[in-house]
Amino acid sequence: AAGNTLEALIGAALVVRFAGGCDAFATARGVLGFTLFGGLCAPAVSATIGVAALWLCGSTELALAPGIWLTWWTGDASGALVAAPLLVLLLRPVEREELAPRPGPVESAALLVAALGVALLVFHGRGAPLHFLLLPVLTWAAFRFSSLTCSLLTVMFVGIAVAATVARRGPFGAHEP
Repeated sequence: AAGNTLEALIGAALVVRFAGGCDAFATARGVLGFTLFGGLCAPAVSATIGVAALWLCGSTELALAPGIWLTWWTGDASGALVAAPLLVLLLRPVEREELAPRPGPVESAALLVAALGVALLVFHGRGAPLHFLLLPVLTWAAFRFSSLTCSLLTVMFVGIAVAATVARRGPFGAHEP
């Protein structure tokens, strides 16, 4: 509990100081700062404290600590990079500039169809890894729509990836040799 609390407090302080706080997703510098400090550095705090506590209590051997730390850090970093942006973008006040005209319903529908089509292609099959195809769709969303739209698509892609992995499909599913 102490590690997770410190992770959140340190992550928030670093994001406010180096990424612009709630406005972190308004600029490329803010996104980079959020990724580095909130998504990569802060989760190291929780992983380090958690693994140290496991070792000190005799629940793990020191030789296993690096693998446990990496697993812990990966889970926390993934949550910070996927869930935190969506929460920040949903909970912050909407700026007047954000209310400016956005792409119309045809382009919005095209983005959704493209996102679902690419997700199906990437996560349904068992062929060559095609996960790089997600980037053009996310880039389109980031430049033509909003940070919130891009974050929602990221959460959608992660959800589809998890469902596909559970079904043993796609690039992360267990494959038979």
